[in-house]
Amino acid sequence: MKYSFITQKKKTYPVGLMCRLLGVSRSAYYDYEQRRCNCPDDLHHRQLTWFNKLDSPVKRK
Repeated sequence: MKYSFITQKKKTYPVGLMCRLLGVSRSAYYDYEQRRCNCPDDLHHRQLTWFNKLDSPVKRK
């Protein structure tokens, strides 16, 4: 919850200040950001599945 708040407000307030006020380390926040960016979201996963179905050969009876 704290990390998502920092992410939402990082264009308005300095990340270091928010981390200090919320009691989290900057390195932990940036680790969270890195993990969040490396995980494909649900929409991305559904799109990949859809494209893979298009790419597979058509099975004819």
